[in-house]
Amino acid sequence: LDVARPDAPKPGAPVVLVLHGLNGGSAEAYVQDLVTHVTAKGGVACVLVARGLMATPVRDDLFHGGRTSDVAAAVDALRESYGDRIVLVGISMGGIVALNYTARAGKGCGLQACVALSGTTCSEVVLGPAGRRSRRLWQPMLAWYLKQSFLAPRRLLLRRRRVDETPVALAGTIDAFDATLVCPFHGYPGVAGPGGYYEDMSAAGSGDEN
Repeated sequence: LDVARPDAPKPGAPVVLVLHGLNGGSAEAYVQDLVTHVTAKGGVACVLVARGLMATPVRDDLFHGGRTSDVAAAVDALRESYGDRIVLVGISMGGIVALNYTARAGKGCGLQACVALSGTTCSEVVLGPAGRRSRRLWQPMLAWYLKQSFLAPRRLLLRRRRVDETPVALAGTIDAFDATLVCPFHGYPGVAGPGGYYEDMSAAGSGDEN
């Protein structure tokens, strides 16, 4: 957790837990802008840096969007320090994780509010073949950055999990990266369908439930 405290704390002001976007961190401009606004109003802002990003030490595991236990641990720690005034704000991938955490935890989430910006409740629709525009406009660039963060720097860890690096290196979309690295690394059968990665990371599951 990266924590920013205000110069002039306001009693009772919310403590904002920020979940950054995919391949981001607390140094991102959009995160720092949010942190600046929170502290300017007397609140505390905390950024949960995803596993393996911003040179965080990783022994044997990496970030994946279906894990909500890190958020739960952060919420518990902040509640112990600041009481029941935690507001969760997730941006993009952080929004997906925030919605998923809140949906899973329900009344036991420990939050006063949850705000998701540009986060979907059904990743299979947005990141899969149905998301044609995103696959053309921004997924190739983000896939390239993901490979810079998770391929060469984590090579020994990937080999330990027997992840084949060749298809990962060729991945040009987010779902291709997830299918070739995230799924085999974390034991998912695939990105789509029952038990798939995108179902696990989405508050609405695969989106086909009645």
